[in-house]
Amino acid sequence: MTPFSSILLVFIGGGIGCVLRFLISILFYHSTLPRGTLIANAISSLLLGLLMGLFIREILSSNNKLLLMTGLCGGFSTFSTFSLEIVQLYQQGSFMNAVSYAVISLMLGVTCILVGLYIAQVYLSA
Repeated sequence: MTPFSSILLVFIGGGIGCVLRFLISILFYHSTLPRGTLIANAISSLLLGLLMGLFIREILSSNNKLLLMTGLCGGFSTFSTFSLEIVQLYQQGSFMNAVSYAVISLMLGVTCILVGLYIAQVYLSA
């Protein structure tokens, strides 16, 4: 595979991931906590764990890893937005909401990765 082909796969996956994240942010507009980002990051973490499990078992090809893991999940999850929202909550005087959001996001993201890996290992074994 050429470097250009790899870049193209990441580009396509990233574009799809960004559009999906945008749609989720519209569907789950936040009031107290930024639910759209939380949901996008949780879904992306679950999918990333699942895909990693498939890649480890050699069910997912290197090309699909670039498209789906690097591109789609990279474009769909949004650490920079998550970080900005924590700062904005803090600046609005919602210190407890900022801390709660950070802790919930971190715990949920790690849990979703583990669940995705578990699903790939137990239910999707070849």
